Amino acid sequence: MKTRLLVLSIATLCLSAAPASASLFTLNHDAAMLLDEISVSSSTTGPLLVTDVVDTYQLGGPMQGYVGFSTGLYAVGPGPDYWAEMTIGGDTGNVIAAALDLGIATNDLSGFGGYELFLANDNDDIWSVQLYIETTPLGGGLPTVTLSGWTELISHQNTELAINFTGLSDLDNVTDIGFMVGTKFISAIDDTYPSSPDFFHVSVVPVPAAVILGVIGLGVAGWKLRKFT
Repeated sequence: MKTRLLVLSIATLCLSAAPASASLFTLNHDAAMLLDEISVSSSTTGPLLVTDVVDTYQLGGPMQGYVGFSTGLYAVGPGPDYWAEMTIGGDTGNVIAAALDLGIATNDLSGFGGYELFLANDNDDIWSVQLYIETTPLGGGLPTVTLSGWTELISHQNTELAINFTGLSDLDNVTDIGFMVGTKFISAIDDTYPSSPDFFHVSVVPVPAAVILGVIGLGVAGWKLRKFT
C-alpha cells in the first residue's frame, strides 16, 4: 500500500512539474463520447458503438478506459496482410470545446504542445491504434494530417500515444482530431490476430487520469517532460 501511494505521488509530481506553455491536449469523457466513425477502409458489421456502459460495451467484459468503441470490421483482400482500419473522429469544434470544458465550439489548439491519449485494447485479439490530427490554413488551402504512427497492442494491453506539435502549422484551425483502429486479418496463420469479420474493443481515458489510476507507468510522465520541455 505504501509503495502504491509513493508511485502515485511521484506521478502526480511529474505531471504538475510540466510548464503550462507545454501543456498537452487530451480527450476527456465528454469529448470521447462525441466521437464517431469518420471513414473505414472496408465494410463494417454495423454502426460504431460508443459507450461508457461496460455491459453494453462488451457483454460484461473488462473496459480499461472511460469510454469504449466497438464494431466489426471486414478484411480488405486479397493482400499480404488483409489489413483494415477505421478512423474515429467527430464534430471537431465541439469535441475540442468538450475536452477544454468550454461553452462554445473552438478549433484552436495553438496554445498546446501536443496531443496525447491513453488507449487500451480490451479485445482478445491483436489490434493497432494511432492518433491523428488534421489542420487547415484559415485562409484556405490543403489540410495537413499528422499521425502518431501505428502501435500494435496484444490482448488487453494499453499504451499512451502522443503527437508533438513542434513545427506543426495552422493549429488555430484544427479541422479533425481523433484516433484510428486497424489490424491484420491473418488468423489462419496466427490466431492471435482477428478473423474476418471481427469486432474490436478499444477504450480511451485522458492521460492524467490514466496515471492516477495506475494503468500506465512512470515512464510516461518522464517521457512527457523530456519531449516537451
